Amino acid sequence: MSWFKDLLRNPPPTRASGGASGSAVDSAEATGSSTAAPVADPDTARAAMATAIDEAQRLRCAEHLGLALAHVRRAPPQGDPAPVWAAAVRQVADKQLAMQWLSQLKGDIWLGDVAVQGRFAEVRLAAVQRIADLEVLAQVARLSRGKDKGVFRHCYDVLRHRRHQADRERRAVQLRSNLETLLSSSPLSVTRLLDLQSELQAVEDGEPLADCRALFERANYRLRQESDARRRLQALREEAEQLSVQCAATAWPESGQIQEWRTRSEEIARAQEELPPWLADKVASQSLVASLQLVQSRLAHLFADEARARECEQFLSLFESGLPAAESAARWQTLSKPDHPQIRQQLLARWQALQAQQLAIAEAQARVAVTPAAAAAAAAAAAAAAPARPEARPRLDTVAIRAWVEQMERALEEGHLADADACAKKIKAAVGHAPMRGPLASRLHRASAQLAQLSGWAKWGAAQQREHLIAEAEGLATGDHGVEQLAKTIPALREQWKRSSEQSPPPHSEWERFDAALTKAYEPVARKRAEEAARRAQARSEKEALCAEWEAFAAAIDSERPDYAAIESRRAHVLKRWRSSALAGFREERALRKRFEATLGTVDQRVAAARSADIAKRNLLITTAEALREAPDLRAAIAEARSLQERWRAEAIALRLPRADEQTLWRRFRAACDAVFARRDAQRAEQVAQREQRSQARLAVVENLQAQLQAADPAQIKRALAQFRTDWATAQTGASED
Repeated sequence: MSWFKDLLRNPPPTRASGGASGSAVDSAEATGSSTAAPVADPDTARAAMATAIDEAQRLRCAEHLGLALAHVRRAPPQGDPAPVWAAAVRQVADKQLAMQWLSQLKGDIWLGDVAVQGRFAEVRLAAVQRIADLEVLAQVARLSRGKDKGVFRHCYDVLRHRRHQADRERRAVQLRSNLETLLSSSPLSVTRLLDLQSELQAVEDGEPLADCRALFERANYRLRQESDARRRLQALREEAEQLSVQCAATAWPESGQIQEWRTRSEEIARAQEELPPWLADKVASQSLVASLQLVQSRLAHLFADEARARECEQFLSLFESGLPAAESAARWQTLSKPDHPQIRQQLLARWQALQAQQLAIAEAQARVAVTPAAAAAAAAAAAAAAPARPEARPRLDTVAIRAWVEQMERALEEGHLADADACAKKIKAAVGHAPMRGPLASRLHRASAQLAQLSGWAKWGAAQQREHLIAEAEGLATGDHGVEQLAKTIPALREQWKRSSEQSPPPHSEWERFDAALTKAYEPVARKRAEEAARRAQARSEKEALCAEWEAFAAAIDSERPDYAAIESRRAHVLKRWRSSALAGFREERALRKRFEATLGTVDQRVAAARSADIAKRNLLITTAEALREAPDLRAAIAEARSLQERWRAEAIALRLPRADEQTLWRRFRAACDAVFARRDAQRAEQVAQREQRSQARLAVVENLQAQLQAADPAQIKRALAQFRTDWATAQTGASED
C-alpha cells in the first residue's frame, strides 16, 4: 500500500491533472489538448514493456502503452495488466469509452489511481464507488480533499459509515458483556438495566440486535422472578408475624393448637429456604427470621410447660396412691412447676389438699425433733461481746508527699493553678490531722501561700473577665447583629464564661444577668431556627403526603388495561411537585427520597416493559408493511397499508415512546408504506404514458388519412379509407385491452 501512496503523491508527468472538478475541467479535457510528450505507437510501447527489466520500468512502459491506446481510442486487450487499463481510462478523451474501459479495470489500487487522476468527474466518481479497501479510500479522500467534491463526499460517507458500523459493533459487544455481567449478579439493578436498555436503543439505530434482545428478555424474566420472590418474602413475613402474635396472645392453648402452630412455622421455614439467597440480608427477611425465632421459642416454652404440668400430674397421682409424706415433700420441692399461673395455682391447691391429710403426723414429728440452735446462738453472742483491740495510726508517706510538693511547685512556676490545687488536695488527704515538721513542711507552707496568692489574682481576673463577658452579652442583646453572627458568638461567650468559672464559682446574680442577656440575644436565632424547623417539618409532611399519594396511585394502576398516558402525565406532575418542594432535614430527606424513588422505579419498570412490548408491536407492523412491497395484488396491498397506518395512529396514542425511538420506527414504517404507494404511482404513470402513446398513434392515423384524401384518384382514396379503418380498429383494440 505504500507504493500506492507514492504513486498518488507523484503522478507520472503524462497524466492529466485530476485535481479539479466541474464543467470547466470536463470541457478542457474533452478537447483532448495536452502538453505531455509525443505519444508512442501502441505496438512499440507494448514491445518496450515486454523487455522491461524491473518493476519501475515496467510501470513506466505500462503508462506509455495506456496513453498510446487512449490516443488511438482502442481498448486494451484482456491480457494487459491493470496499470495499462488504468492509464488508458485516465487518458482517453471520450467519456463513454472511459466508462466502458473502467468496467474492465480490477484492483482497488488502480481504481484509486483513476479516482484521483481521471479526466472526467463521472469516471472518477464511478471508480471510487467500486473501491472496497478502507485504506485506499482514506488515501483517495486525502488527495481529493478540496479538489473533487463528489469523490471526497463519497469517501467521507463510506468511511464514516464504516466507522459508525465498527463503533456500533464495538458498542454491541460491550453491551452484551455488560448484560451478561448484570445477569451474573443478584438481584438485578433496575436502574442499570434501564440504562442498558437506553444504550441498546441507541446502538440498534433501526437494526435490531437479536442476541442483546434475548439477553434483555432474560433480564426481564429475572426481574419478574425477583419481584415474585420479594412479594413471596413479604407474604411469609406477614404470615410469620401473625403467627407470632397468635402464639403470644394465647396463654394456654390446646395440644392440637400447639401442633398446628408448629406445622405452620415449619412450612414457613421451608418456604423461606426456597427463597433466593440474595434476599437473606433484606430487612423483611431478617424480620421473618426474628418472627420465626419468637414462634419457635414460644412453642418450645409451651411444650416444656406442658411437660412440667404433666410431670406434676403424674407425681400427684402417685402421692394419692400412698407415697410416704417425707419423700413426697422432698420430691415435690424438686419438681419443676409450669409457668402458667392458673395451672400452677391449681397444682399447688391440689398438693396442699393432699398434704393436709398427713398434717397430724408431720406436726408430731416436728414436736419430737431436737435442735441445737439455742446453744449456737449463745456462743455467738459471747464472742461478739469481747472488746476490740485499737488499731495503730498509720505513718505518713513522706516520699509520696515530697513528690506531690515538687509537682505543686512546678505547676505554680508554669502558672497551672488547677494542677497545683489538685496536688494540694492530694497532700491534705494524705496528711489529714497529723502534724508535719522540718524542711518538707516549710516547702509545703511556701507553696500553699503562693497558691493562695495566685488563686486570689486568678479570681480577680476571672471576675474582671466575667464583667467583660456580661457587657459583651448585653451589647449583643441591645445591638443589631446578624443571625449567623449571633449563632456563632453566643456559644463562644458561654464557653468563655464556663472557663472563667473554673477558679471560683461566680455569684448567682452575675450568672442570671449574663444568661438573661444571652437569652435575649439568642431570640432571633431561636426564631429563625424555629422557622427553619417548621419549614422542614412542613416540607417533610408535604413530601410524605406526596409519597403516599404516589404509592396509592401506583397501587391503583389497572394491571389489565393501564392508561400509560395518564401514568406518564401523573409521573411528570409528581416529579415537578417533588422538585419544587422545599428540602426537609438531611436524614428525613434521604429516607423520603429512597421511598419516593422506590415507587418511581416500580412504575418506571412497568412503563419500560410496556414500551418494549409497544416497540415489538410496532416492529411487527413495520414487518407487515415491508412485506407488502412485493405483494402481487397491488390494490389489496394499498388497502392493507392504509389499514396499517390507521392501526399505527391508534396505537401510538396509547403510549408515548422516546423521541428518538419514535422517529426511527416511524421512518421505517413510512418508508415501507411509501414503497407500496410508489408502486401505485409508477403503475399510474405507466398507464398514462401508454394512453398518450395510443393517442399519438390514433392522431397519426387520422393525419395520414387527411394526407391521403388530398389525392384525386378515387381508388387511392378508397384504399386509404380501408387502411384507415384497419389502423383505427387496431388502435381501438389496444385501448380496449388496456
